[in-house]
Amino acid sequence: MIVVLPGSRRKEILEALRRFKQSTEISGGCIGCHISREVDKRNTIIYWEEWQTRQDLERHIHSPKYRQLLEIIELSAQKPEIKFLTITNIEGLEVVETVRIAR
Repeated sequence: MIVVLPGSRRKEILEALRRFKQSTEISGGCIGCHISREVDKRNTIIYWEEWQTRQDLERHIHSPKYRQLLEIIELSAQKPEIKFLTITNIEGLEVVETVRIAR
């Protein structure tokens, strides 16, 4: 998700996201949580989570704790952008090798 932090509450919201991230990372099925900042936009934060299974993600969304994340993103200075990406296949460097050899 992408959240634009209002300048006056930037530090407060970022700290709330960090606390939420820490508690989420220890949840069953969580592979990882990440917070990063857009290079060109200081107040634009990208927050994303990785889950082992769809069921783990759904359990997380149904949890009372998830309301905290919803409350945090409601503080965004602009409408937050939220996306759920599901991946059926992950490949690595072998793709580059295969494509480059095929030419």
